[in-house]
Amino acid sequence: CQQALAFVLQAQGSYAESEQLLRKLLRMSESKFGMGHADVLSHVHSLAEALAARSATPEAESLFRRALEGRGVALGPDHPDTLASARALAAT
Repeated sequence: CQQALAFVLQAQGSYAESEQLLRKLLRMSESKFGMGHADVLSHVHSLAEALAARSATPEAESLFRRALEGRGVALGPDHPDTLASARALAAT
């Protein structure tokens, strides 16, 4: 899975490469599933995490907010993924 590769790259400190891959995955999933799909929102959240890790706080915050709002609609407010986005947004 390419998302797992992006996580490995991030863990190795290859933040730019990880971010590039996550942006590509997000574009691909948005075109395939639409913006409100749970898989798309997972990519949004992952990209936000990558950006937050390199202190790109304004964009990370915006993406965490997008993930939170989308997950709230798609999965419900009490779903673990929605709560994860809420915690990440609060920590940014």
